[in-house]
Amino acid sequence: PKNTNVILEKFDTIQGPLKSLSQEDEILSLIRKGEGKQIEFKQTFSKNIRTKQKDKEIEKSSLKNIVGFLNAEGGTLLIGVSDDGIVTGIEDDFFKTNDKYLLHFKNLINSKIGSAYYPLIDFDIFTVLNKKVLKVDCKASTVPCFYEEKEFYVRTNPATDRLEGRRQMEYIKSRFE
Repeated sequence: PKNTNVILEKFDTIQGPLKSLSQEDEILSLIRKGEGKQIEFKQTFSKNIRTKQKDKEIEKSSLKNIVGFLNAEGGTLLIGVSDDGIVTGIEDDFFKTNDKYLLHFKNLINSKIGSAYYPLIDFDIFTVLNKKVLKVDCKASTVPCFYEEKEFYVRTNPATDRLEGRRQMEYIKSRFE
């Protein structure tokens, strides 16, 4: 087209402000979109809200979502955000510092999912509305990913489903081969 340069100039002027969005703005934008096939919220990583105790099943819930994202199209897990999109923060989730929180999270990814998936999982803690939120970005894997090397999960809109037997085999064949 003859007006390619004009279009590119306009695109650059639009793109500039978008690049300057802060991590907080990006996370708030994800929260506004709500949970779906590529976005999941978890209020805590370790703490059971009802019992106020550390709970391995709560941790598993987050980790199986990561596995589900890896086995599907990728996605983002926000920990410190309730299902209804309220930023609750991770401050009272049993970890004294961000470093200890992130180390515990990394260690569980290593032991429950596997270090081979590190390049596909990017995570950090950000301040959103004066509260800390753990943002976990997952890229789609090119090979099947299992929780503890035996449980296979896949992200479907807006849930993470465990597939077994024939359904698992068919999904792996159609998605990864």
